[in-house]
Amino acid sequence: MPDPNRRKLLRRVAAGVALGLAGVAASRLLFADDTPALLRDLPTGADARDRAFSERIAQHFPVGTSEAQVRQQLAAQGFTVRAERRADWQHARYPCRDFAQVEWEVANGRITATRALVWQACT
Repeated sequence: MPDPNRRKLLRRVAAGVALGLAGVAASRLLFADDTPALLRDLPTGADARDRAFSERIAQHFPVGTSEAQVRQQLAAQGFTVRAERRADWQHARYPCRDFAQVEWEVANGRITATRALVWQACT
């Protein structure tokens, strides 16, 4: 005959494990890093960060890339794509808010130039 105290202990351990796993899953959903891949691992320092982001955008969307592809890829990464050939991204991480902006010029549906900025504002 199984020991009733052992059964209680096993139920409590199982409940604790289930709650722990639920907590881990919830924290991953709530605190997921939604930073677009184009913005990840940029250097620190405003000038270096801007240069690196501009270079990354120019490499990712070289002259000749279709505008439709630029719009689709930026939207897929969480940027808000505007009608005026601009895409914006922002994310609040108290006490700061991160911003990024990509602009482009087009001729015949193809990219002829890009500009990119990234900055942070803190309270």
